[in-house]
Amino acid sequence: MARSFSSLPPVVRQILGYADQRLGEGVSELFVHAFDRVDNENFFEIPMLRQKGTWVRRHILELQPRRTGALQIENPSARDVELSLSVKIESRSVEDLFRQFVSATSHSNPVGDFRDFPDQFAPILLGPRYFLFHGDGHCFLLANLFAALLRQLTDAEFRVRYAVTESRSFMHAFIELLSGGEHLIVDPDQKAMVAWDDTSHPSAMMFQLLCMGGAGAFAEVGESDRGWLFTRSTREVFAGFGSDVAQPRVYLDRPRPTEICELFSQARQSRMETVSLESDDYAWKSRFRTAMNGKSLLANLDQRVDFILPPGSTLSVGLEVDQLPKEAELFPLMFFGRVPAVIRVTVPADGRVTIKVPERPWLCCFQNLRGTVAINGLGVEPHPSGRFLLVGAAELEDLVDDPGIAGSADIVVEAPAGTILQVVLPFNALAFNSDIIQIRGDLFALASEEQVRSTGHFDRR
Repeated sequence: MARSFSSLPPVVRQILGYADQRLGEGVSELFVHAFDRVDNENFFEIPMLRQKGTWVRRHILELQPRRTGALQIENPSARDVELSLSVKIESRSVEDLFRQFVSATSHSNPVGDFRDFPDQFAPILLGPRYFLFHGDGHCFLLANLFAALLRQLTDAEFRVRYAVTESRSFMHAFIELLSGGEHLIVDPDQKAMVAWDDTSHPSAMMFQLLCMGGAGAFAEVGESDRGWLFTRSTREVFAGFGSDVAQPRVYLDRPRPTEICELFSQARQSRMETVSLESDDYAWKSRFRTAMNGKSLLANLDQRVDFILPPGSTLSVGLEVDQLPKEAELFPLMFFGRVPAVIRVTVPADGRVTIKVPERPWLCCFQNLRGTVAINGLGVEPHPSGRFLLVGAAELEDLVDDPGIAGSADIVVEAPAGTILQVVLPFNALAFNSDIIQIRGDLFALASEEQVRSTGHFDRR
């Protein structure tokens, strides 16, 4: 039975509402129902997106990720405390590896296109940061990331394929699997493994609509604020949804799921080719390989990253767990699958606090600020938003070092004692709730937990 649209998590309904403003009222509901009909009816039952549950106290080594909708981890001590995160992906079969991958990722808006900003995104795509804080990308990136895992963890025979219609109204990357006597379309973007001759794939490009909805959320921010709130790489991603840019059919007025399915068939007949990051058919590939230092995607996935929580600080993870400005509420709408991870601390008597983070922040927020503030030795002029004062991602990009593949970056704040600082980072809720993220440390947490049924995260026909 197809789900009721009203049963979707509020954040998903809000994103799809933005999509309908662009594509036509009721379009997203058609795609939701089509997505449900191929055994994906439970995908959106993700606790961190549903915002339901009962708070319990657990040691972080005893967390129940598949049931956890939010976390609050406090450092009550008078010393810095380390919290380490790592990614655990195991391969018992191609199908099992696929299930883990698609449960932890989604076709969704990235903070930038790795092809245009290779030096920025190579460290993310080499190591655990991709799964911990991102889990996003378009079909080409998702297909190549899964291909990298297939090479590392299996002996499967496959090719990464790209199909496009003559009019470029439809284009799609996926994997052709020739292994174990099977000939399959393996589509990480659409979370489906189907027979090569299946004419009903893709059932519905549901996640493309979530990208379009994210662009609608981005448009809520005025032009004058985008320059400091978002990095140039992020602004360029959303510029790609502009009315002056040629769009595929799924991003034009009133697309239909059956129409998209027909276009995929046409694309496979019109032009289908094997693609590789090792080829030189596009100039960006050489630049990207240079940024990767000759390594393959996810080559350093086994490394861990560390948070350093200062004395008296709290790390809150989830939607609406900590009080944040309205600008912070836009990020989970723009970037489906990610939720805020907020480190909150009060500046001590000496007027200086240091936080070590393994990912670039979305925002720094200040409350009760009565005086000047500096970040990593440079004075800043925060932007007012209600009772908050904000420093945006574009400004932080110049103030905070890149953490690298699995390092950490210092955020040293100098401000009057009693100022409340909140460092807002992205966190991949999909990966956490699919239980591939391991958190280690000697701390207790408050966890909002719910009972969840087993999920059907992909279609296997």
